[in-house]
Amino acid sequence: MFNIVLNYIVRFSFIVIGVFLLLGIFVPEHPSKTLSQAMGIVFILWGLYRLISYYFQLKKRRAYESEE
Repeated sequence: MFNIVLNYIVRFSFIVIGVFLLLGIFVPEHPSKTLSQAMGIVFILWGLYRLISYYFQLKKRRAYESEE
């Protein structure tokens, strides 16, 4: 159970970091803000992908365990 919660926390943290990058929070002023915004979008999409894939992987594993 601890592993499941930890996995969700780590995957959700990617989304939070992406939002921070997208909004410019904790990012020093830079002439090219586009790079940090692009990285923010990448982090958000990566976090969403990891959350969704982990959810379906966990669902598949539970279905497999209930069959046995």
